[in-house]
Amino acid sequence: MTPPATAAQPGAPEIRAQLERILDSAPFRRSRRMQAFLRYIVEQTLRSETGGGSGVKGITISTEVFGRDPMEDSQAESQVRVEARRLRDKLEEYYADLGVADPVVIEVPRGSYVPRFRLATGSAAREHDARAGGASESRRSAALLLRRDMALVCAVLLVTLIVAGTAALMILSGTDDRAPPSAVTEIAETAAIAERQASIAVMPFKLLSDRTADRFVSDGLTDEIITGLTRHEELFVVAWDTAQHFQENGLNIRELGVRVMLDGSLRRLDEERLRVTARLTDTDTRGTLWSDDFDRISSSLEMPSLGNEIIGRIVSAVAKTFSLKLDPNRLVNDRVFMDRRESYECFLHALAYAKRPNPGDHADTRRCLERTVIEDPLFGKAWAALSFAYIDEVRFGFNRNGPPRDALDRSAKVALRAIELAPRSALARRALMITHFLLGNGEDFERAGRKALELFPGNSLTLADFGTKLAISGQWDRGIGLVREAIRLNPAYPDWYRFAFFCNHYVKGRDQEALTHALLIDLPDYPITHMALAAVYGQLELQGEARAALDRLLTLLPDFADSVHDYIAVWNFDPSLAERLLEGLVKAGLPAREGS
Repeated sequence: MTPPATAAQPGAPEIRAQLERILDSAPFRRSRRMQAFLRYIVEQTLRSETGGGSGVKGITISTEVFGRDPMEDSQAESQVRVEARRLRDKLEEYYADLGVADPVVIEVPRGSYVPRFRLATGSAAREHDARAGGASESRRSAALLLRRDMALVCAVLLVTLIVAGTAALMILSGTDDRAPPSAVTEIAETAAIAERQASIAVMPFKLLSDRTADRFVSDGLTDEIITGLTRHEELFVVAWDTAQHFQENGLNIRELGVRVMLDGSLRRLDEERLRVTARLTDTDTRGTLWSDDFDRISSSLEMPSLGNEIIGRIVSAVAKTFSLKLDPNRLVNDRVFMDRRESYECFLHALAYAKRPNPGDHADTRRCLERTVIEDPLFGKAWAALSFAYIDEVRFGFNRNGPPRDALDRSAKVALRAIELAPRSALARRALMITHFLLGNGEDFERAGRKALELFPGNSLTLADFGTKLAISGQWDRGIGLVREAIRLNPAYPDWYRFAFFCNHYVKGRDQEALTHALLIDLPDYPITHMALAAVYGQLELQGEARAALDRLLTLLPDFADSVHDYIAVWNFDPSLAERLLEGLVKAGLPAREGS
């Protein structure tokens, strides 16, 4: 084990205290990737028998921290080298400013991934200055200000160089600090695949009005188009999250390897009319393949039909560009039948809720959807969204309205009605698949999942949802393979994609690796996030962290201690995984119940 503290060498408690101090600092709070990287190499080093960090290797870091497979990804280890350089820079930035007076120094020597730990040079002198006060404090303050100024100058120079000359490298290596915390960069692999196929990125339509409601309309139109295009297996369609990430951060979508790009805008002309502009561009030549303007009188009611109209135009242009035979009728979405503008607006709010579920929005969404299916009973997608509202009562514990079985029975009926009205709805297919899974209907779940993939072979959400549930129910290789395929379509994927990787490590007793993934799932309103953290912290005997995660879980689900077996059972976990989760929760401090 790591030796106890000496005159030059801090002990494990001092090192871990310093690690938490660094991870809680502003430079590291902004980068969850760097937090995970530093925590992993420090803990691996401390846990090695010799204290030499023999388990800290590039090949394990690429797999356990960044979710890459070195056997399949030739750039995996080069990615780790790039991230290691960033980590060294961040540590230097930290110690030049916020950590200037810290007692322990953690550094990563160049050419190695094994961190070194030492007591800060001059600690005794600083303590003497603190006792002496006066002039010593002034000199130290002046030195600190100088270091901060120098750090600021260096940072400005570095940013200038990056913007001017190394943007492409940042994209390919995943070193962009502006990336969302959940983004594990698979961009190089995605680009290699997209280059070989007929590939398209649908960028979120830019909103040229100041109305919040118009943002929902714009997002709904983008979703309609992406969903329609994912029906054809010959098209490689970049998923929503990644397209949005590139747009919001001013990145060049060509670096993702896509051959054509659809972008556009939505502008309000007056109280009743909207103008939608759409353009299809060749990303190599920047030449326009097709463009058009669409004016609509009734904005909300006409968006679904407009989405189909645009899809038809895109398919014709893409088929000509890549010499493909694409059937526009296969790619269009179901017709939408509704009489009320409020119905479509409710559905658009439901789509927004689905991107970041939380109890407050869930209650409002469920209420308006229940009203919508009564007043517009032929609106199939509203039925599909309502099915998800009932599902979330069970999987997230949001605003429960009776026993879980009742909610799932309602969800099943609603999902079947949605498919009857909108058989080509990806949302409806996923709702039925998830409902069968939570009900424990294994054969029906797999049948629904296979049908969803048959209809939407290029839909990242469908791949990830089906794959995750296959994995956690025991079909690890098949499920993880589908999740990895989803990531190739969506390298800036949502945090919940990591749950399958967490479970895969956790069930095999690789608790430190499992923790790395759990810490990157930034979904504070999901009870299962805190259940995962509590269980793995319990296994690692990190009692303070385990208790905090358990407290948060019990805040979200006050009756969890009494219903833990029911909650775990509804997820249909592989028996080994369920048993180990219960074991970890008890170690975290959850009272053991009869049968535990």
